[in-house]
Amino acid sequence: MMKTEKQKELTRREIEIHKQLKHVNIVRMYTNLEDEQYIYLVMEYVKKSNLFVFIKKEGGFSEEIAFQFFTQTVSGIYFLHKNGFIHRDLKPENLLVNEDNLLKICDFGWTCDRQMEEDTDGHTYEEQRNTFCGTLEYMAPEMINRREHNQMLDVWALGILLYELVHGEAPYRGN
Repeated sequence: MMKTEKQKELTRREIEIHKQLKHVNIVRMYTNLEDEQYIYLVMEYVKKSNLFVFIKKEGGFSEEIAFQFFTQTVSGIYFLHKNGFIHRDLKPENLLVNEDNLLKICDFGWTCDRQMEEDTDGHTYEEQRNTFCGTLEYMAPEMINRREHNQMLDVWALGILLYELVHGEAPYRGN
C-alpha cells in the first residue's frame, strides 16, 4: 500500500523507467494497474531465485560459472547505460535466475537517467548525480563519501559482484 504521495511518485517513476527496458537480461515489465490503495505490477515470471541465494548455497562459483553470470549482468548493465540509465543498486539480490540459468536484472527503484548537458562551446558532458542510495557493500567510494557520481557506480558494483561470485562473499562489510 502506498502511504504517501511521494511513495506513489517514486513508484510511478520506477515503473516508467522499467517499461522502457526490453533486454534479455532484464526482467520484463508488461504493464501496471492502480487503484485507490495499491499499484500492481505485471512482470515476467522468473522461476528459480535471486543470485544471492545461489552464492550463499554454493559459497562461490567456479570461474566458468561466475563468468556466465557476470557476462549476463554486464550485458544488462551495458544496455542500461547505452540507453541513458544508471541502476545504482546492483547486487546479487537484484539479479534473478530463471530455470535456464538466464540472469535477469530487477529492482529499478534507485535507477536514474544519465542527464546529459551541453556547455557553451557545444560539448556534451554528463551531469553528475548526488543522491545517496544503494547497498553499502556495493557502494563506490564516491557514493560512500557523498560526492557526485555517474554511471561508473555500476562499474564499481560489477567488480564487487565478480569478487562475490568467485569468493562467496563481498570483499567489504557494510556498517
